[in-house]
Amino acid sequence: MSQGVFDTDDLDDMIDEINAVAEGIEMAPDIVREVLEQYLPLWRKLAPVDSGRLKQSIRIVASGGNYGVSMVDYGWFNLYGVKPNARTPFNAISVTTPRTQPVPSLLKGSTYQYSNRKYGLPATNFIPQLRDEQSLSDFVDEIFNIIEQRIIQD
Repeated sequence: MSQGVFDTDDLDDMIDEINAVAEGIEMAPDIVREVLEQYLPLWRKLAPVDSGRLKQSIRIVASGGNYGVSMVDYGWFNLYGVKPNARTPFNAISVTTPRTQPVPSLLKGSTYQYSNRKYGLPATNFIPQLRDEQSLSDFVDEIFNIIEQRIIQD
């Protein structure tokens, strides 16, 4: 009867890799918060100039391991816009801040309701990462890339 000898070098490497990923997963929430906090000054700077209260209300919130952005309700209306019920020249809004047509909200089931209003409100792109699903997806990819780089560095 012959005996087999197992080389455990590969196994040790795999265990080291698993441990590195596990440590990365543990530090991931902290990295997410760190990235979001780096963006806070930019988002506050880009917020509409006539709303100091809005600028100060933009915060990072944490709940049960999840992170998000919080601000006063009218911030979401500014970010995503509201459709006007009536389109006449009298309802046009003239502003210096770059604004676009209202865009569908990413905030499904939230207190923000993408709806109509007599005069409407164009969307102001002051948090570009939350404007549409592709922007949000790119932002999430950016965060995961940062987490991956931290795991590789350690």
